[in-house]
Amino acid sequence: MKTQQDIQEKHLLALDRERRKLWRRLPEKVSLKRPVQRGWMRCYFLTNAAKQRSDAAVLEAILKEINVIRYHWKRSFAPTKRRRRHQMQQLDQPLQRIKPWRRRRSNFPAEWKRYFMVERVFRKRAWEHTWRFRWPQLFELKVVPRMIRELPVLDSEGDSRLSEIEGILLHPKRAGRLHKLLGVRRWKDSATRRRLLERLAQKRMRAAIAGDVEAEKTAYDSAVFSASAPTWEAFMQLSFNKERQPDQRAGTRC
Repeated sequence: MKTQQDIQEKHLLALDRERRKLWRRLPEKVSLKRPVQRGWMRCYFLTNAAKQRSDAAVLEAILKEINVIRYHWKRSFAPTKRRRRHQMQQLDQPLQRIKPWRRRRSNFPAEWKRYFMVERVFRKRAWEHTWRFRWPQLFELKVVPRMIRELPVLDSEGDSRLSEIEGILLHPKRAGRLHKLLGVRRWKDSATRRRLLERLAQKRMRAAIAGDVEAEKTAYDSAVFSASAPTWEAFMQLSFNKERQPDQRAGTRC
């Protein structure tokens, strides 16, 4: 027999599935009669010499895969004063490298292999072999107007339903219960947990040295259970006596 808790949990899971479905929905687009300019676009184009080559079609197809596009509301792409530090990255715009998962998934033609050179790149604690274009001088970087030829149609019913579901699921009690049902862990990795435990042990260590006996006991116990941290090994070398009282340590207090 289903209890009230089971019914509520199934309702939360159904709302979460509906929310994910609304997130993935593709909006309908309507084409404009006259294109409208919205800012500027900086990307790569074939040079005049590359257009006259016999393999210009192959170069055009390769450029679609490795091209990098940047958008800005100013033609000079100069960083604004408010967020200058974050926008300085737009000055560097190299061509993309083709990663191994893209080669396996896209199944590029075999004739493309002579246009690339294999380079080893260290990413995410491992070396991977990426493809880098051999002749980047065949492409040139240009700034052209960004023309908008179609606009998405607003889905008022879907947006209102999404806001309603999020208002229900973002409640603290319901969000915690949903995370538990979905198997979302509080600690995403062991490194974050280890750093927080080390920081907590150092805090207790400083309190114990200052004369807090309870903090000394807690720090000693945590050091016994987790002796892998280097700060705790130094803490283990100190001779603490659990039975000492604050009066014996710091003298008689008034």
